[in-house]
Amino acid sequence: MRQRRTRLVALAAAVLPWLAAAAEPASAVPNDSLQLVVIVTSGWDATAATLLRFERAAPGGDWLPVGIAKRGVVGRTGMAWGRGLQREGMEGAEKYEGDGSTPAGVFRISSAFGTAARKADVAFTVARPGLVCVTDKTSPHYNEVVDLAKLPMSWDTDEPLLGVDDSYQLAVVIDQNPPPIVAGRGACIFIHSWKGLGKPTTGGVATTSDAVESLVDWLDAQARPVAVVLPWDEYRKRQKPWSLPLLQRP
Repeated sequence: MRQRRTRLVALAAAVLPWLAAAAEPASAVPNDSLQLVVIVTSGWDATAATLLRFERAAPGGDWLPVGIAKRGVVGRTGMAWGRGLQREGMEGAEKYEGDGSTPAGVFRISSAFGTAARKADVAFTVARPGLVCVTDKTSPHYNEVVDLAKLPMSWDTDEPLLGVDDSYQLAVVIDQNPPPIVAGRGACIFIHSWKGLGKPTTGGVATTSDAVESLVDWLDAQARPVAVVLPWDEYRKRQKPWSLPLLQRP
C-alpha cells in the first residue's frame, strides 16, 4: 500500500504542473499581431508608467523597438486585471467601474478618435457634441459609444468624446471589456494626453500629446495591433510565455 501511495504522489507531482501549463494559453498576444504597445509600471499600485512601441516583420517574429520610450501615467489606484485577450481569473484584483484603476492585460487596439479629421490606418471617429461612451453599468449600452442625436439618454453616466479640455484632442481606444461585455468590469479606456505632468487618470492611460500623435500615425489595423498593460513583476513573469520583448525594469 505504501508503494502504491508513493507512486500516486509521484504521478500527481508529474501531472499537476502539466495541467497548470495546459490551463494557461501559450501566449495572450496573438501570433499574427505585428504591432505591440507596451505600458508598464513599477508595481500594481504605481501610477507612473513607461510607454513603448514594438513591431515585427512576420507572425511569430522578433519584436523590434520603434521610437523611444515615453513617460505616462495610469489610474490613480494603479492597475487591476481587466477583460482582454488573457484568460479570465488571473490571480489578483480585477478592474471594476469607478475603482480608479487601469485595466491590466492584453487588449486589441482597433480605433482612435479626435477633435479633427485625421488620416489614420485604424478606424477613426471625429468627436462631436453628443457622442459619448456609456459608463453606467446598469445600462444595456454600457461600454458602447452612442450618439445622443440618435439615441436619447437613458443612463446616468457617460464619457463625452469631445472633452472639456485638451486631453481628448486625440485618443486611442483600448478594447477593454469587449463583447460579450460584462456589466461593471470597466468601460471607455483610452490612451490620451495627460491633464498635467504626472497627474494620474481615472482609469485610462495618459502621456504627452506628441506621443499620442505618433501612436495614432503608426497604428495599422492590418497589423492587428495589441496593447500589453502590466506592472513590472507581472510583465517579467509573462515575458517568455507570452513572447514579449525583453525590457529593463522601469
